Amino acid sequence: MSSPMKSLAKETFFYGVGSVLPKLLSWLLSLYWAFALPKISDIGVLTNFYAWVALLQVILTYGMETGFFRYANKEKDPVRVFSTTFLSIATTTTLFFMLALLFLKPLAFALGGTAMKPHYLLLLVIILCVDVLGAIPFANLRFK
Repeated sequence: MSSPMKSLAKETFFYGVGSVLPKLLSWLLSLYWAFALPKISDIGVLTNFYAWVALLQVILTYGMETGFFRYANKEKDPVRVFSTTFLSIATTTTLFFMLALLFLKPLAFALGGTAMKPHYLLLLVIILCVDVLGAIPFANLRFK
């Protein structure tokens, strides 16, 4: 096999796995939740979770990854750009975390009624905050 064909095959494999694997994991998790949850209607609560995670992730990162790439390429000191963007994200994420903890029970009830347990929402908030805090360091790794 020639080098361009080998490269094409390798890239096709990795992008294909990257496309198929999340769908497979989602399907497997659906099966798991169908048997693990006490009521099948609780899957709706999980679907609601996933929708909120996607929305809040966009809101909490507020486009700073794109801004980081733009200014890290323009500025002479990309470390300063990294520290500024990370500090901004860390500040707003910490504020979001504290507000979520403060209003955990009312938020849980508002988002899912009696089916939404506050400890489920706490796990969602923790995972979301860790993911948002990792956005700029991962962008920095891609920049380098």
